[in-house]
Amino acid sequence: MRGSPRARPPASDSTLDSHRCPTDARSNRAEGMMAIQMTTTEVETDLRLRIARGDAGSLGDGARQLLEQTDAVERVEGIDIETMRPDAFDLYVDATARLTLADDADIEAVREGFGVERADPADG
Repeated sequence: MRGSPRARPPASDSTLDSHRCPTDARSNRAEGMMAIQMTTTEVETDLRLRIARGDAGSLGDGARQLLEQTDAVERVEGIDIETMRPDAFDLYVDATARLTLADDADIEAVREGFGVERADPADG
């Protein structure tokens, strides 16, 4: 008997049903599910940011971290620091950033982020 294949018992109807999905059941299941499609927008924006003094890292790191904590920003693609003005507690930074915004967010939503003093579409 060695080497001879074993015969499998016939599958019961319940086993077949668990592996097969009739067309009607598939379409009913699809109707009950919501399709979720995430939309993102890439923008270039001119910013004025207020970054706390004493944060670890470079000025660019601080600006990137501040923007990434903003709900509207999914990802910071790049940031160019243009000017920096210190005061007693904070650093005010003018920068141009390339951002990927999440879930149909816009520049207006970026303006609502903590430490974002100004956010406008970049010139050019």
